[in-house]
Amino acid sequence: MKQIFLNRGTINVQKVPEPLLNDRSVLVRVCYSFISTGTEQATVAHAAQSLVGQYINNISAHSHKIIGAIKDHGISGTLALTQEKLNKFISLGYSCAGQIVATGAKIEKFKVGDFVACAGASFAHHAEVVCVPENLVVKVKNKENLKTASLAAIGAVALQGIRRAQLQLGETVCIFGLGLIGQITAQLAKQAGATVIGLYLQDCRLLLAKNSGVDLVFNPQETNIVQEIAA
Repeated sequence: MKQIFLNRGTINVQKVPEPLLNDRSVLVRVCYSFISTGTEQATVAHAAQSLVGQYINNISAHSHKIIGAIKDHGISGTLALTQEKLNKFISLGYSCAGQIVATGAKIEKFKVGDFVACAGASFAHHAEVVCVPENLVVKVKNKENLKTASLAAIGAVALQGIRRAQLQLGETVCIFGLGLIGQITAQLAKQAGATVIGLYLQDCRLLLAKNSGVDLVFNPQETNIVQEIAA
């Protein structure tokens, strides 16, 4: 099968064996795989840094780990381990939809032929076939909805934020960031009966949120948001 990988800033399509099925997972032939522009562009940009640049960043961010590695492996051994890590292939993708082609021995709620949406940065990759644990899979009733269903993980992230915040009817909530997840979170908060304030640096995103029902929107570069929110 084919799968998309990232290696030092370059996106590659590689031929790899299909993933192995285990008792609590399903094999899914992917029809649509969602590209998360924010997360994946950041990953690509980081991977595109020079080997030396990444190594320097690693030293500054993880100095205690580097010192420990030098004690255990020596300088040359640590450099080799760091280079191996920076040169590795990274799987991209974490939200997709498709049709089940095989089920694990202990799977009961799914069967071959079911259409499903899948999530998980370690599982729902940009690949022709993925192996996903049953707790990260949900049925899709109509095949026609598979394209939309490929965004299921994005919606789940927003919904989890709402649940963990434990919003109560009539509360006021402020959402920092109005990208895709922020926009969905804002709409969910409105549906939960909250008064919603949205903050972002781009006026087009602020307008989109306002048109979607957000009560107040502010650009922190143009407004004293502490005073405005307090008011």
